[in-house]
Amino acid sequence: MALRFRCGGHGTFRALALLGSHREHYRRAREGDLPLLRAAVLESLRLWPTTPLVLRETRTATEWRNGTMPAGTAIVIFAPFFHRNAERLPFADRLAPEIWRNDRPIGDWPLIPFSEGPARCPGKDLVLLLTTSVLSHLVSIPRLELRQTRKLDSSQTLPASLNHFALRFSVGG
Repeated sequence: MALRFRCGGHGTFRALALLGSHREHYRRAREGDLPLLRAAVLESLRLWPTTPLVLRETRTATEWRNGTMPAGTAIVIFAPFFHRNAERLPFADRLAPEIWRNDRPIGDWPLIPFSEGPARCPGKDLVLLLTTSVLSHLVSIPRLELRQTRKLDSSQTLPASLNHFALRFSVGG
């Protein structure tokens, strides 16, 4: 779980940056909207997965245009491809916390911020509890602001990557 828990820290700071650059969501978060805070963490992990490659093995043969992939084939799933597929997801490159209901995305398209199935992150519930609690505390700090929002402008497409180490916040005096 220690390896996967990094998504908690990364997700928390990225979610805080998303909220800080989307003022209406930030206002709701400051009013104590815990489901929104939880969804913001899930969104930060959808937009910038901490585990972009998911390894799986096929159970049955799969028919493709050019042939058949036999059962037992090892495959790599590139999560950002699914999480940001603009042909399938109208919200692909924007903040959309409303898609998360009961920690499951609306619709049938695969969004897997904590993986899924038998290899699902065992710490998912703990990570979401802790990150939501930390975010709740952080947004309650008076005058907490994201210092630079150019890359996260709510009127723009969100960037494909976000360096959480470069995020800077300030507390006004």
